[in-house]
Amino acid sequence: MKVEEAVSLLKQQDLSVEIAALDELTADVQKKLAEGELPDWHKEILDERLSREEQFYPWEEVKNRIINAAKD
Repeated sequence: MKVEEAVSLLKQQDLSVEIAALDELTADVQKKLAEGELPDWHKEILDERLSREEQFYPWEEVKNRIINAAKD
């Protein structure tokens, strides 16, 4: 399955399902990063993106903002 197809399927779900999927994917990526399973070129891209002067927010904070916005 292509990424676009998977994303399209997720977008058809309720917000709670989308958030749960993001939680699972985030946990899986964090596990793989900790285990060193990613190729070096992935690490290079991540390091480059993290070095930018952009502001990043913890996933839990972003998730709570989405949930609260959906309630309003």
